[in-house]
Amino acid sequence: MAKTWLLCLLVLLLAFGVAVAGPEEYIDGEGNLRLENEYIAIFVNLGPENKGRFALDVTGGNPEHDGDNNKPLIYGHPRPWTSYTTVRIDGENYVFGGETSQRAGRDGKYGEVTQEPQVVDGEKIISETRMGGVAVTQVLSFIESTTTGFPDTAKIRYDVTNESDDDKRIGLRVVLDTMLGPNDGAPFRVREEEVLQDKVLIRDEIPEFWQAFDSLEDPLVMAQGDLRGPDLTPPDEVYMTNWGSLADGVWDFNFRPGREFYREGEFELDSAIALYWTADWLAPGETRSYTTSYGLAGIDIVPGLLSIGLSAPGRVIFDDFTQSFQVMAYMQNNLDVTARDVEVALDLPEGFEVIEGSQRHTRVGELEAGGRMQFAWQVAPKDDLIDPEMLNIQVRADASNTDETRATRQVEVMPPAALELNLEGPREFGFIEHAMDPNPFPVYGRVVNTGGSAAYAVQAVLVLPPGLSLVSSDKEHLELGILDPGEEVEFRWMVRSHGRPGDIPMAMEVSSRNTRDISVVENIDVPEWPQGIYLKWDDTERLRPGRVATALVKIGNLGDGVDFEFDLEYPAHLLKPMYISRGQLMVSGEEKLEFTRPDYDPESGVISGFAGDLMEKDDGSGVLARIHFLVRDTGEGMLELKNVKVSDIYGAPFDLGIGDLEFNIE
Repeated sequence: MAKTWLLCLLVLLLAFGVAVAGPEEYIDGEGNLRLENEYIAIFVNLGPENKGRFALDVTGGNPEHDGDNNKPLIYGHPRPWTSYTTVRIDGENYVFGGETSQRAGRDGKYGEVTQEPQVVDGEKIISETRMGGVAVTQVLSFIESTTTGFPDTAKIRYDVTNESDDDKRIGLRVVLDTMLGPNDGAPFRVREEEVLQDKVLIRDEIPEFWQAFDSLEDPLVMAQGDLRGPDLTPPDEVYMTNWGSLADGVWDFNFRPGREFYREGEFELDSAIALYWTADWLAPGETRSYTTSYGLAGIDIVPGLLSIGLSAPGRVIFDDFTQSFQVMAYMQNNLDVTARDVEVALDLPEGFEVIEGSQRHTRVGELEAGGRMQFAWQVAPKDDLIDPEMLNIQVRADASNTDETRATRQVEVMPPAALELNLEGPREFGFIEHAMDPNPFPVYGRVVNTGGSAAYAVQAVLVLPPGLSLVSSDKEHLELGILDPGEEVEFRWMVRSHGRPGDIPMAMEVSSRNTRDISVVENIDVPEWPQGIYLKWDDTERLRPGRVATALVKIGNLGDGVDFEFDLEYPAHLLKPMYISRGQLMVSGEEKLEFTRPDYDPESGVISGFAGDLMEKDDGSGVLARIHFLVRDTGEGMLELKNVKVSDIYGAPFDLGIGDLEFNIE
């Protein structure tokens, strides 16, 4: 049965153009779905219990550090279950993925797993759960660490779509059961603090990243969670606590500031972190994404009697949204005695300054044997404009009874992203049978990143004035995703004109997380539409003796709210009326609009009393009626509209062109 299901899944994915390798290729020895590179591995529980829950392992890890090879980053063997995600919907707490009988999330509600975990394009693991009228998609992939520069970090994204007809109040909580090799209770390092007890960070207190490791002397695994960045969604709250409390509380949990990370109800250290995005309204059909990341930390460690660890982003971008970057330094006294007159200094390139955090030069005083300290600085350029360059950041530690230790880290300043737009529609229009051609017409948009860095979460919106609208199958709002430097995206909207003439403006607005909102305006010259009522044959090939030919009574460009009356004269020796039916303009959805089907004498040559209204039809062009004639003989003839009265919604008559129809039956 399982193999049959996998085969069906493969066929469906291939049919939709998604590249999928043989599923068995990604199943590890413990039955998990596993995706890995030379640095880390993401593996996901395939169930039946805890389906969709994930964990991380180090594979090759830091190329310059062998101690982290094949160590866990998130607890997860033999199958992940301790880390889990809660979706809060209108005050009800649902756990993402399959149900559980284990401690973590046992008291939550569960929905239906509608997409089994699967590897897509060989680069991400996707799964989906529906719960409480909401579809939640989990997407796990690799990204580069901000501090190592390697793809040794897992990007964790949840896309939440409101599939109901009502507004939903949606929140999200992601629990990560961190584990650094064999160390299940490692402290969290946040700015100047080594966090060993329950702690919460709220909004502005939340840093760019936090790190975790056990010791500067011989750290096995150095981990990092990024909380802010152009491709991330900063959480509203971050809780650092013991795993047991988070396992028992699906949303609210037993949180006690000052309590050590001993697992609730037990006597073992077990640290974990919970990221909260507080509940906010989500409209029907709307999608909201939550993105964070967790992986390896880039910390340059210089051993010595005073060891130093220095960490900072490998690349920084200064733009309208990012004006500074975080530098972290760790110091440890490896002497057997107290270090005296300890001083720590941060050396910055010319043109940079510390705007928040530790002092650039700090007199620590005494630091006992084995003692640790950490320092954090928020560094910014003094001037607004910084040309791309390589910066050297240095931290010095010294004491009166030991030698100085220096750690240096390079930070590359990258040019920011910059978007350019183009919007283009048809240059001219024509008319075919009273109808503007083309209509609907294509409008082409183009967005190109001319900057030196990626633009994230790029979105384009087409803004149309009255008189123009999108066809029903198109969406005005397009998600373009990430645009790398030099990358260009082209797309098309189909727009319909409703007869309003003139030089009509339309606009495209583009936004991203790390560029200013920009827009472009393009004018469309819509010509004056000819208004009329006219006749044509549905199929001239059927205009042969002995066959039935259909004449169409059409109107062009009258707008909505139309009353009409008319008679029709025809050559009785050539045509015999067989049946009269309403046109598509006389139907609104499944409802038929008011239409008077006239009585007639087939031999009279006149059909009198056509009448109806289009008060419920927002359309001013199309077929009012169909007259089906039996063709009697060959010869020339004419269909003529007589006694035509067409008025608008206020009773004012239209000054119409009337198009009779000459024909020849051979």
